[in-house]
Amino acid sequence: MGSWARAAARWLGLEVSQQGASLQVMDDMRAWARLGHQLAGRAAAVLGDASASLVLEVPGDPCRYVQWHGESGREFYAEAASGEYDDTHRTPSEIATLTSLGWAAPGQGWGAEKVRNWSLHWAAPVDLYAVVRLTVRTLREVFHADPHDLMELL
Repeated sequence: MGSWARAAARWLGLEVSQQGASLQVMDDMRAWARLGHQLAGRAAAVLGDASASLVLEVPGDPCRYVQWHGESGREFYAEAASGEYDDTHRTPSEIATLTSLGWAAPGQGWGAEKVRNWSLHWAAPVDLYAVVRLTVRTLREVFHADPHDLMELL
């Protein structure tokens, strides 16, 4: 893995040792880094635009997604699928990971009981890199998405 991809993977929280890592693992790390780079540009476009949104649905599994919504005043809002809308609830392991990543549990975040997904709201100034990092880690660690498939959605 080149130095840019290694640095991007580290920044996204995707640590992997080059010693003993398979070529597939290294390729996946590069793909996650590329996805993060593409998402940074998309996040900038959504920021502050109350009519803008982006849904990153795991291909073939509409119950696993992260969605973004622009908010007025240069704010940003994101949700991760809880499964409460379609009765495919998260496992205890997934819940633990979502919690450790900083997501607010359904009914406890911004919007309170009206929001049945995991959520997070950023007030201005928004750290778009934090938004991208959270999105990538959720897609990778909770929803076990394939970065190559996700890049095709962008």
